[in-house]
Amino acid sequence: MQLDVNPYRILIIEDNLGDKVLIEEYLNARVVAAELLWAESLKEARKRIAEEQFFDVILMDLTLPDSAGESLIRTMLKLAHKTPIIVLTGYDSLSFAKRSMGLGINDYLVKDELDETTLYKSICYSIERKKYILELKNSEQRYSDIFQMSPQPAWCVDTQTQKFLEVNDASITHYGYSRDEFLAMRLNDLCPEMCMDSFAHSTVESHTDRTSFVGVYCHYKKDGQDIIVEIKSRLIHRQGQQVCLMLVNDITAQREYIKNIEYQNQMLQDIIWAQSHQVRAPLARLQGLVQLLQIHDLRGSTTQESATLLAAIQDSSQELDHIIRTVVKKTEDVQIHLRQSTLLS
Repeated sequence: MQLDVNPYRILIIEDNLGDKVLIEEYLNARVVAAELLWAESLKEARKRIAEEQFFDVILMDLTLPDSAGESLIRTMLKLAHKTPIIVLTGYDSLSFAKRSMGLGINDYLVKDELDETTLYKSICYSIERKKYILELKNSEQRYSDIFQMSPQPAWCVDTQTQKFLEVNDASITHYGYSRDEFLAMRLNDLCPEMCMDSFAHSTVESHTDRTSFVGVYCHYKKDGQDIIVEIKSRLIHRQGQQVCLMLVNDITAQREYIKNIEYQNQMLQDIIWAQSHQVRAPLARLQGLVQLLQIHDLRGSTTQESATLLAAIQDSSQELDHIIRTVVKKTEDVQIHLRQSTLLS
């Protein structure tokens, strides 16, 4: 049998000398370089943990002079929350063992059934299990930090009920609802007139595991203001449950900007049309009438003919004046609209 050469640092909390010696023999039979530290009470264990800072594993009797049972377990879990704890006890209680594991103990071993192999395997498994749990918690914490730090509103939604499971701070700030209010809502509460079935189909049911979806919807804030949002969503697994992660981009200002540009373009097109067609027509008539008037004057036209030509010239000039005023007014409207758009942006 090959001995384990890893330099384990193990804290053994045990007030019975015979049990201490037996545990030491079991460990020495499987581990070459284990550093064993002892504590005979909770008080001494507290001191050891404060002084040594780090242990690979803690082996703990369930009955100490100054603490015992569930109270001892809870205290030790607070003192050494990152260190795997294995309970060694003389009491074979399945119900208490389950309760202890539920509290956060890594393993529960009965001393009368203990041997070197059982103890060694428990230590190895507990260390690896604790590493995995800590890595998982760190990963979840990183996800939570990224989720909360996002400048865009983001939330997790139950794929079955469409209820909000989690929202970030940006959602609360942007929509005006408190976190508790959000968690009591469903997706369609943000958009009452939207068909829930079609919304659920487009944002949840049509997903495949790694496919993002982009949709544009109208939402309402708590104060009743309506906004246009673009939603990107993806199915993820959170705490063992498949949920829909949604990122929300408010494109209301962008849509308004596009609408303003379209309005300005239309106004400019009207001005160009007026300049190229409407202004040109009465101007051409004026030029023709002036030529006719000159011809009539050369031929000695009658007063009635001259009056008719002058009246036509007057009508065309008034028409041209009206068109020019209209063009000027539209140009002023575009300038005012541009200034207002600049101030709003």
